[in-house]
Amino acid sequence: PIVDAIDAALVFMNEMRSIDEFAVVGFADEVTIYSNFTSNRQKLKEFISEITAEGETSLYDGIFLALDQFNIKEDIKYRYAIVLSDGTDTVSKLTTKDVIDKAIDEQVTIFSVALMSYDFNPTDIENISESSGGELLIAANSGELKELYRQISWKIRNQYKISYTSLWPNTETIKINIIVEESELTSSVKTTYENPFYAPAPTKIIKIPKRPFFLTIFDRWWMKLIIYASIFIGVTLFLYVIILLIIPPSQLLKKRTEFYGYKPVRKSIEEEDEYKKGGINRFASFISRIAAKRGFVELFTLRLERAGMKIRGSEFISIHIIVLMISSLVIYTFTNNLPLTVVAILLGAISPFIFIKFKASQRIKKFHEQLPDTLQLIGGSLKAGFLFSMKFVGKVL
Repeated sequence: PIVDAIDAALVFMNEMRSIDEFAVVGFADEVTIYSNFTSNRQKLKEFISEITAEGETSLYDGIFLALDQFNIKEDIKYRYAIVLSDGTDTVSKLTTKDVIDKAIDEQVTIFSVALMSYDFNPTDIENISESSGGELLIAANSGELKELYRQISWKIRNQYKISYTSLWPNTETIKINIIVEESELTSSVKTTYENPFYAPAPTKIIKIPKRPFFLTIFDRWWMKLIIYASIFIGVTLFLYVIILLIIPPSQLLKKRTEFYGYKPVRKSIEEEDEYKKGGINRFASFISRIAAKRGFVELFTLRLERAGMKIRGSEFISIHIIVLMISSLVIYTFTNNLPLTVVAILLGAISPFIFIKFKASQRIKKFHEQLPDTLQLIGGSLKAGFLFSMKFVGKVL
C-alpha cells in the first residue's frame, strides 16, 4: 500500500500548477518533516519516496505539525492539507479538538483519504475534515488512491469563492440557494446559517418619565455655578472651623496687659461704621465675628503685623477665601480637570501662609542685624543721661 500511496501523491503533485508549493510530513511512532514548502518537483519526488509505513500512528500530532508549517510560509493564500491514514490514532499527545482549532486558526482546509483496514475508524478524521471545510474520501484498497487524489486536485483547482451582501441584514436565519448552469448542465446547493449580526426588534417601548420642573432647574449652568460656589464656601469654612478647633486661643500681649488695667483703645462708632461699608468689608466683618471668639483673627493680625503687611486679619481671611474660590472655579471651568483643581486649591491655600512667614522672617532678620547698633545707641544715651544727672545733682548740692 505504501507504494500506491507514494504514486498517488506524485500524481496529485503533477496535477497541480507548477507554481504551487508543497510540504511533506510523515507520521508513525514519531512525526517526521521530510520537506518544508517548496515548488521544486524533483526534490519533492525524492522526499516523498523516502516515506515508510511502520510502527504506531501519531495521526493528530502529524496533522498538527503539518498545519504548523504554514507559519513558516505565511504568504500562501490558498491553504490545503491532504491527509492519508489507514487506521485510528494510537500514540498522539494532542486531541481532535487541538487539530480542529489549529486548522481554523491557520485557515487551512483539510482533505482526508482513509484507506480501509482491519482497524478502520474514520469518525475522528471525518470530523476534522468537515470542521475545516474539507471532506473525507474513502478508498476500499490502495489501487483507488490515485483516482481519489485526482478528485482532490480537481476540487482544489476548480474552487470559487462567492461573497454577497444580504438584502435583509437583520434576518435571524439566512437561507442560501446557489445554482450553477454551464453547457446545459445545472447544479445547485442549499445551505442555512444563523445571522451573527441579528438584533431582535424591541418588544416594548420604555418611556422615560418626565422630570419635574423644579429638578430641571439644576441643569442650568448658573445653578451649577451656584451649587459649586456653595459647596466650595462650605468646605472652606469647614476647614477654617477645624483649624479654629485645633489651634488653641493664643494669649497675646495686649490680652495679658488687661490684668494690669490696660485695655486697648477701641475704634469709634463712626470708624467701625466706615469700616463696615462695602461688600468685602461686610464679608470681612462677618468672618471676624466668627473667628474672633478663639483669637484666630488676632493671631492673623499679629502675624501680618510681624510681616509688615498693613491689612487686618479678617480682611486677609476674606480675601483669601474669595480669591481661592474664584481661581479654582476658573481653573475647573477651563480645564474640567478635578485633580488639577484640587491641587490648585491646596497650593492657593498654603502659599499665602508661606509668604507671610517668609516676610516675617525677613523683618526679624533685619531687626537682628540692626539690634546691636540700636542697643549701642541706647546704651550711649543712658550713659550720657546718667552723667548729666550726676553733674546736675553735684551743682545742686
